[in-house]
Amino acid sequence: MVWGGIEQHTYYLSHELTKLGVEVTVFCGGPKSQAAVQLDGPRVRRFPFLDLPPRFVWFQLQNLQRFRKVLTDFDIVHSQHGAGTICTILKKELKFPWVVTFHGSPKSQLRMTSEALGKWSLGDFQTYMLGFPIYHAITELELAFSDFRIACSESVAHELSTDHGVDISRIHVIENGVDARFYEALSQEHDGHQKNDRTIFFCGRLYKAKGVLYLLEATRILKKTYPRVKLNIFGRGPLRDHIRSYVKASGLSNNVAIPGYVSYTRLYSELAQSDVAVFPSLYEAQSIAMLEAMACSTPVVAFDLPFSREIIRHGETGLLARPRDAASLALCISQLFASENLRRKIGRNAKEYVAQHHSWAKIAKKYVCAYHEACRRE
Repeated sequence: MVWGGIEQHTYYLSHELTKLGVEVTVFCGGPKSQAAVQLDGPRVRRFPFLDLPPRFVWFQLQNLQRFRKVLTDFDIVHSQHGAGTICTILKKELKFPWVVTFHGSPKSQLRMTSEALGKWSLGDFQTYMLGFPIYHAITELELAFSDFRIACSESVAHELSTDHGVDISRIHVIENGVDARFYEALSQEHDGHQKNDRTIFFCGRLYKAKGVLYLLEATRILKKTYPRVKLNIFGRGPLRDHIRSYVKASGLSNNVAIPGYVSYTRLYSELAQSDVAVFPSLYEAQSIAMLEAMACSTPVVAFDLPFSREIIRHGETGLLARPRDAASLALCISQLFASENLRRKIGRNAKEYVAQHHSWAKIAKKYVCAYHEACRRE
């Protein structure tokens, strides 16, 4: 079996698959050495690549002949969206079943991010505008030639069907996973933590589609009732200077901190200690950050959009605010601030939901079933 693509998803899933008896080899970019490395389960094999965007395209083209030689050793090929498009060339020749996992639709992502055109960085422009024809063409090829298509959420499945004219029945949903045991340990470590200030956690790229500007306005509203409210914004992006200016102009200098990138240890420690985690995104495939907060028992607030409704039941596993409405966002946060019982109830329900539906052990079993189905169809 061969693997490639999104690092976190690949790491956890490949390790869980080995526990189920699947022999996994992960192919990825790295030093020129092609030696196979065994890392506590899956084998990792690194091929050289040209470190220029679009990297995933150069990696595949540069190593086409290498893949032609090694893929004969595997029963099935599984790639993340965009990471294994050369299989459209190789699968008929080498006769292997091919599974692809999609983490979004390029056309839907472009529609949403285009709203932030005035706040794009050069990297955003390269990715969403110049790169769109490549991503769109790759998606068309993968949907057409793969033997089994997996979307990480129902909303992504519907986007792929609508944007590319694919029968929805040909797209299967297997959700994203999280390491629930890691986050449970964090929540226990900080259980009973007492503090006087109300704290809000946000992490994500600082551009418009992540909704951070709505959260800043909600914080300004909350300050009237909670003068010492604290919003911690973790992440970087083209809106950072604009956020700093807004904070200063709105008198929120004592209420908003922008640490930027921090270590994972600090990030998840801050998440576990926060009263509320707010993810006001206008577009997500399926938010890993949201699932991580839920696994930590930290109550989540998000906008009431299709991708959020898939994992949040309003009042049970989180709270949903009216989309693009800072006042509604502030009201939901205020309800959680005002009731420790509500925070505990939602946090407990959210953690149980993630354990039942998003543990890597259960996700891996779904993938094994998908592999068997792909082999039968090939």
